[in-house]
Amino acid sequence: LISVLERNAAKIHSTLPQNDRGEATRDDVLCIAMPLVVKLFEAAVIEFTETNLIDLVDVMDLNGTGAIDEQEFTRAICTYASGVKPLSVQEINFNICMVSHKLDRMQDHISHIARRVGGDEVVEELEQEAAAEMEKLHTLGRMIGVRSQRRK
Repeated sequence: LISVLERNAAKIHSTLPQNDRGEATRDDVLCIAMPLVVKLFEAAVIEFTETNLIDLVDVMDLNGTGAIDEQEFTRAICTYASGVKPLSVQEINFNICMVSHKLDRMQDHISHIARRVGGDEVVEELEQEAAAEMEKLHTLGRMIGVRSQRRK
């Protein structure tokens, strides 16, 4: 059932208007794709509510681009269809990815400030500490199945 849902979810995503990175807007996913997902779920006898599906769309953008790619869409649909309710794992995935992206931005700002104030030695020490904390976050994510795009 899940492999059929994966294929169908990918097909649904492919019908959406997409940017040059293959991502669809939240509104297009909500207005165009989710009515098709409703039909898919009804055919597969998967229980859902309108609120569940709106909440699902709200946590699909795991990489923080502001749009939803095929992998994010398909994964969210299949996770929900697998019986994970009320979206707990998807919400955790979303939150871990958002924290990771925010930490990356903060690390960039801190490095910039540290270079101005303390030089390269301070920057290197801060980057090592930040890398250790990011590794902890990514280890937690891997434990629960989060696939994030980790910065090198």
